[in-house]
Amino acid sequence: MANFRISFHGASGGVTGSCFLIEYKNTRVLVDCGLFQGLKEDEIKNYEPFRFDSSTINYLILTHGHLDHCGRIPVLVKKGFRGRIICTDATYDIARVVLLDAGKLKCEDYKRQKKEAYRKGSPLPLPPPYCTIEVLDSFDYFSPTHGYGRIIKIGDFDLVLHNAGHIIGSAFVELKTNDFNIVFSGDLGNKNKPLTPDPQPPPKSDFLVVESTYGDRDHKSFEETVSEFRKVIVETIKRKGNVVIPAFAVERAQEIIYILKNLMEKKEIPYTKVFLDSPMASEVINIMKRHSVYLREEIKNEIKTGKDPFDFSALEIIEDVEESKSINNMSGVIIIAGSGMCNGGRILHHLKHNIWKEESSIVFVGFQAVGTLGREIVDGKEEVDIMGNTYKVRASICTINGFSSHMSRSELVEWIERTRASKVFIVHGEEDARNKLMELVKKEGREIILPQLFEEYTF
Repeated sequence: MANFRISFHGASGGVTGSCFLIEYKNTRVLVDCGLFQGLKEDEIKNYEPFRFDSSTINYLILTHGHLDHCGRIPVLVKKGFRGRIICTDATYDIARVVLLDAGKLKCEDYKRQKKEAYRKGSPLPLPPPYCTIEVLDSFDYFSPTHGYGRIIKIGDFDLVLHNAGHIIGSAFVELKTNDFNIVFSGDLGNKNKPLTPDPQPPPKSDFLVVESTYGDRDHKSFEETVSEFRKVIVETIKRKGNVVIPAFAVERAQEIIYILKNLMEKKEIPYTKVFLDSPMASEVINIMKRHSVYLREEIKNEIKTGKDPFDFSALEIIEDVEESKSINNMSGVIIIAGSGMCNGGRILHHLKHNIWKEESSIVFVGFQAVGTLGREIVDGKEEVDIMGNTYKVRASICTINGFSSHMSRSELVEWIERTRASKVFIVHGEEDARNKLMELVKKEGREIILPQLFEEYTF
């Protein structure tokens, strides 16, 4: 076997910051280049230099458009990357929206923090890793492809993107040479989700780099999950409280809207106002309609026949900040807002108006990373800091993991077994999840590796 080297520059010993470098013959390929999120000691890594020369990277393969997978691309370009960024066309459109939003928010936050520091006489904040101009520069290097299954020649590799079933356009990566095959899972989707198809089974491979977000637990079935969700809504509206849902703007918000529409049409929940308070989530709806080829057949057919799977009379999409503020004078409504882990965005305003109200419910429908406000609430903290003020947690806190866009433990084990890989690198998970998954897939003749940040391996 010819020598190749793989090194781990993110999502290794944690869940965010996905970034893996593979070097073979004359080709250097990055798989993802994501932002670190969560704890302050994690986020500070976004300011540290890469441990590789960006100008020598030939290709970046982007598995999907979530910020923890694409969020450092502008930094990579700023530091000299001039190669090609390969992803599906839907991922390109999602990444554009996500990166532009991130660049704008980073600059706005910096200006606000700088002004506050001057006023208090405290040390100035670090300037943001990038602003909008660097984001725009990075778009010049994207080379999107349509669909899955095509062989794309990239230097000394043959690349194939396969459907990962995580979000619209998401892919897992197969790199083939005459000497070896390696698969990078990216984020693998939960089965039976209403909008995106199930992930494809993996090809056989010699090496596997696989996520482990839920490597330590299984999800409830989708039917059980919707039933639990319905019950929370009915009970909260009955006591005239608000249902506040922190939701990721990409995929989760649209999925929740689709489910609410169906529940209302079947009269399984009372008719009540539903506010989508996320301009980005609204834009993602348009991207989904534009790239319906990546959606489930039934959703694709609805869109083809002129139906809108995301529109119903109770839904109101909020764009304006003043409109957003006005929601907080209402009761007995459903509010969907970003960000999904409550570490920024409009959800903070809705939390500070509802988290102390016994009649309201805060419903978490996705993973909450360590160090985020969402994780503090889910872990049962009795008081939380929101935008500089302390609030008692009196609202009902509900965690419904069955809506997750990540594979559960049992599905992950089955997926890994199908690759028949002799060497498996377990990444993108907290340590308990990685260790549990390792125990489940250990077998004779297979080496399991839990890489730490910046470790490298040569074969």
